[in-house]
Amino acid sequence: ADVYAPSASNVGGVAGQNEGLILNSQYIGGRVTGYQNVGGIAGWNIGTAPSGGLINVTVGPTAIITGSGQFVGGVAGFNSSGNGNASLVIGAEFFGSVSGPFAVGGLVGYNGGNINGGCACGTVNGISDVGGIAGFNSGAVYNTNSAAKVTGSDPTTTSDTIGQNDNRDPNAVVSPNGAVSRPASPGQAAAAQQAVSAANVTGANTQTSALTPPTSALSAAGTKAVDGLVPPAMDNNFKGIESNINAEEQKQRRRLATTTAVTHHTVHRGGNLGATIRTIDVNGKRFNLQNGAPKPEAPAQPPQ
Repeated sequence: ADVYAPSASNVGGVAGQNEGLILNSQYIGGRVTGYQNVGGIAGWNIGTAPSGGLINVTVGPTAIITGSGQFVGGVAGFNSSGNGNASLVIGAEFFGSVSGPFAVGGLVGYNGGNINGGCACGTVNGISDVGGIAGFNSGAVYNTNSAAKVTGSDPTTTSDTIGQNDNRDPNAVVSPNGAVSRPASPGQAAAAQQAVSAANVTGANTQTSALTPPTSALSAAGTKAVDGLVPPAMDNNFKGIESNINAEEQKQRRRLATTTAVTHHTVHRGGNLGATIRTIDVNGKRFNLQNGAPKPEAPAQPPQ
């Protein structure tokens, strides 16, 4: 589906602004048009570890991402540094077309967080700060490949990988094949690996359970991983749904118990049905009740 907001900021094919987790999501095709912070999945990504970010997301080959301002990305327009925690883009793939004037990237327009894994394989067009992976980078980019076709008006800030790199870490390396790697800080590396491992365990557990029951160890690992990935707000929604179901079940049980009790003590009378008692037997004597007062009948004759 198309998303058209040419004068708006924070425009995305899946979410305009992501503060939680977007996992295994795809924007197959269509047009996403905005002003600034424009992305194929999210316009502005603030999702951080351990329960947030853009993880294993894909933008398809017929997607066209366009921004008339700055920070335009095939996956995320602006990947924030967050409030003390770097926002995550992990295992992202881009196959479409992205264009804008400034800070345009195949995966992320402006990266202040962490980009780990994935590949930019589409086309990227801009004026300055144009890169196959990120247009402008002040964060961490590692284990990520670019095979994008990149075109920029300013050759000094146009690159197959990072248009302009503001990360002064001497360990940042751009390899000849377009892979950009940077050793993350221990905390960043642990957070990224935790999110990736959790996603992998969850996916493996889902696939196994569709074919054969998973082992208890795998089931426990998958449950723990999912608990780590689900944002608190989403988890509260699930608890609320479960609570409502339990309450409705208790209500049905009380209603059934009340109905059963009433049924056991109710005398049922058939509608429009009647009966006439014509005679009764008392101590061996039969009384006729048809004509007013009861009258005894002659005793029955014994058989001859």
